[in-house]
Amino acid sequence: MTSKKLKNNFPIFLENPNLVYLDNSATTQKPKKVLESLMNFYKETNANIHRGSCKIADNATNSYEEVRKKIANFINAKPQEIIFTSGTTDSLNISSEIIYYNALVEENSTIAVPYNAHHSLSLPFRRFFQNQIFYHKADEINSAIDIALITHVSNVTGEITNPNLIDAKIKVLDCAQSINKNLVDVTKLGVDFIAFSAHKMYGPTGIGVLWVKEDILSRCVPTRLGGGIVQKVDKNDLNFLDYPNAYESGTPNIAGVIGLGAAIDFLSEINFVQYLNDEITLKKYLLDKLKNFSSLDIFTDDHSPVGIVSVAHKKIHAHDIATYLGSKDICVRAGNHCAQILHNEILKVPATFRVSLALYNDQSDIDKLIEVLEEAIVFFS
Repeated sequence: MTSKKLKNNFPIFLENPNLVYLDNSATTQKPKKVLESLMNFYKETNANIHRGSCKIADNATNSYEEVRKKIANFINAKPQEIIFTSGTTDSLNISSEIIYYNALVEENSTIAVPYNAHHSLSLPFRRFFQNQIFYHKADEINSAIDIALITHVSNVTGEITNPNLIDAKIKVLDCAQSINKNLVDVTKLGVDFIAFSAHKMYGPTGIGVLWVKEDILSRCVPTRLGGGIVQKVDKNDLNFLDYPNAYESGTPNIAGVIGLGAAIDFLSEINFVQYLNDEITLKKYLLDKLKNFSSLDIFTDDHSPVGIVSVAHKKIHAHDIATYLGSKDICVRAGNHCAQILHNEILKVPATFRVSLALYNDQSDIDKLIEVLEEAIVFFS
């Protein structure tokens, strides 16, 4: 299916025919299938899950748990290893809590954080292990460490890190930017925790996934307590349900889970080999166009198939360029992209504007971007 035909699956482009959306690392647009699943849930099956005694509650529960199986199949995991969260940030916070409160490592453990880490990956662990954290480049770890925080795909440069090349007792992998490229297979990545969000894989906002290796879940207790996670409570003791339900206290985002399931159904229809080849071609086309501007510094991994490219003008601030582009219905992202240390220590620029591709983008989007970018540079010069 061509990107033009794929675009017809996304109502936002029908409502906004002039929209050039190149901010896909921040969030992706939602196909009709996902939007309909949300509406249908609230119209036909809206009820709380697991303990209802009516038909719609049973249907809601079955639909919710069916998505857990879909996710497990999508990343080659076991359903009981899948925990629903509110997103990547929540998943990574829960990961840090499980590790810390269950004492999975010693108090004086060393924690390695890559320079390209998103704040959502590093900050939850700095809360517990501030004095044991050290920052590094991806190829600088050559000895065993206790905890490795790993960015699977950089949200700034698109660089891919192979976690199998890192030696650590516990590995936590941020897959926010890799999940929609079908690059996540838990049997091949050699990690213990994986976090990602639905909204970056064409699903709804406010729902995410934490995958935890069953060997760890089986010997840990949950850290977020509340209703729906216990078998028995008395004045002196409590017994938790089995995982993963013990880690999902309170009423979850049921509609979000249903929408995530619809997003997986949508992605299951995509030929990812062809898609990634198309993205490589489109990324090269973008880079060839950008390299014609002598006033631009370009930050990307040329060897990565992931279409994430960050750019800094030598004189014009990234926010000014992004605002000008936005005034012409071209959406990019400007700032440090929640990666301040990468910008300050490695890229040596205060901010960049980022172009990030998705399966509905094509050369016409790039052509419009370049045309208006030229206008912006003239305007601010």
